[in-house]
Amino acid sequence: MIASEALKRASLRIEVSEAKLLLSFVLKTDKTRLTAHPETPLTDSQWEAFTVLVDRRAEGVPVPYLIGRQAFYGLDFLVTNDVLIPRPDTETLVEEALAFIGKRALRVLDIGTGSGAIALAIKHEAPESVLYASDISDAAIKVAQANATSLHLDVTFKLGAYFKPWTGETFDLIVSNPPYVARGDAHLQNLTFEPASALISGEKGLDAITEIVRQAPEFLAPGGMLALEHGYNQGKDVCALFQNGPWENIRTVNDLGGNARVTTGTKK
Repeated sequence: MIASEALKRASLRIEVSEAKLLLSFVLKTDKTRLTAHPETPLTDSQWEAFTVLVDRRAEGVPVPYLIGRQAFYGLDFLVTNDVLIPRPDTETLVEEALAFIGKRALRVLDIGTGSGAIALAIKHEAPESVLYASDISDAAIKVAQANATSLHLDVTFKLGAYFKPWTGETFDLIVSNPPYVARGDAHLQNLTFEPASALISGEKGLDAITEIVRQAPEFLAPGGMLALEHGYNQGKDVCALFQNGPWENIRTVNDLGGNARVTTGTKK
């Protein structure tokens, strides 16, 4: 069996681009080299491993969970099924955070850090800032810590829900990509392999966001900013939550797809 034939067979069941990622993973090479050398032979064990991965992908398991890696904001992250897969839409949240930081050295908190992708991307781009992050999942914290170690980035991680681990602390910027999918949302049928606790947040998908907006002023310095990722159809509702609190300069930013994705506000 050679690479081109393996990809041809796999493409009958999954996307060619995904098959190339899986075969590159099995052969411990990259897609560019794989494309340049379609005659690369597979051992029996490599063919067997590739077949297993194709079977699992055909069953719906996301490729990042199969290979244990996902790129985000130019960095390579470990991912397991204990954390959400970092997505391009979330880079909008990082961009807003970095725009607020500028060249300053700020204290930044990431609530519900998951794989640590947001906090670590911010730290990578704003190395003078001090980054803190927390999550309710011990397994997620371990993944985030592993990513920090592999990327040689210094972020303080703590276990706990919302702001519980940060009693008495004050930050200049708080960011979060919290659960925001409504219970019963049709999109959930395509997300069955990702942790439900990181996705679902009440009947309207706003429970976690409501709690963060309510608690955040206690932990923000005056003029500090809260930036929240949310669903494409939640922008108006999230703005309304901000408007009911001590916030100003409230704005919603679209992602690259033109969908309302991040709402920010600064503490009065």
